[in-house]
Amino acid sequence: MNPQHLQLYRELRQQGLASRHALACSRARMALESKCAATGFEWREDRHGLLSASWQEEGFDLRATVVIDDDGWWTSGVDCIGRFTSRWEPGAIRHRQGDRNSHQWFIPANLGDPKQEYRRACAFGRDWWYVGVEVKASRAGVTLGDGCLYGIEFEGGSDREYLTQTAFDLASQAISEANDTLRTLCGCH
Repeated sequence: MNPQHLQLYRELRQQGLASRHALACSRARMALESKCAATGFEWREDRHGLLSASWQEEGFDLRATVVIDDDGWWTSGVDCIGRFTSRWEPGAIRHRQGDRNSHQWFIPANLGDPKQEYRRACAFGRDWWYVGVEVKASRAGVTLGDGCLYGIEFEGGSDREYLTQTAFDLASQAISEANDTLRTLCGCH
């Protein structure tokens, strides 16, 4: 274990994580960093702050792109965080901020800490948002397979490790689909 991973292990242990879980997290990060180094995977930020990466694997050119998930709030946020409404319901919090949520009330999805859920909902679109990761597998400039996952909470640079792992997972799906497409095109199914 290199010094960086040993430091991560120690930090996780200090946060109260069991030793086997801290070790598993450290090993997972080492494996992810090794795969990035072996494939040349590296996120690049465009002028709008969105991420993309290109690399090669199993004979395919792969491209991962992080895109804004415009439907993320409706497909994930309402169920996980809560919803804004014009009608009072039991457990509602008065909504006083005049933004895109011009409703008077916020109904938290969880009863744990409703004020924290309210603050999180109000910060949506400013401090964090939902994104999707799309991966395309191509050969000779022709896209043969893809994979995507949406509804990922994103707060900027802190989430890159998760996005990287997601991109590699989706790359496996895209490569499998690309191989199936090639077998179908070549008539060798």
